[in-house]
Amino acid sequence: MDLRYQAVVLNDQVSSAIQVQSISWKRSISGDPAATFYDFKIYMGYSNLDQLGMTFLDNYMPGTRTLVFSSSPYNINVGPNEWLTTTLNTPFWYSPAIGNLLIEVEWTSESFGSVYMWHYNAGTDRAIKGAYGSPTAYASENTLPHIMLNGVLDLEPESFGSIKASFQ
Repeated sequence: MDLRYQAVVLNDQVSSAIQVQSISWKRSISGDPAATFYDFKIYMGYSNLDQLGMTFLDNYMPGTRTLVFSSSPYNINVGPNEWLTTTLNTPFWYSPAIGNLLIEVEWTSESFGSVYMWHYNAGTDRAIKGAYGSPTAYASENTLPHIMLNGVLDLEPESFGSIKASFQ
């Protein structure tokens, strides 16, 4: 089965700017532990929308859609309740001050297996899904997968003296 999926992470859910080097999804207890996907791609970009529209490219801020991972085939194997981590081919700089984070995943087919991820109720339609290559989605969802952004946070440089003084 082919798929094109998009989800928006609100900027208030990310505490600081981050150089995203990998992304992790939490696998549920359902489905198969392994699968092989073809033409598997992950895109990241910025969005000014809190609720996604049904046209994939319209959900991005212009010029921000970036291909961060591509593999064919993409073989995964993960146990129940474990994190599936994908190291990006191209790290993505995300700053909450610019906007929400849009994550898009797509693949043309899978050879075997269906790996399911845990989801939570996001309240509003913050995800859409459609056929691979289709410009529009066939469904919207108010549930989002449990994801973790991994990378280097943009922290303020501090001297040891200023850190010590903050505890007095």
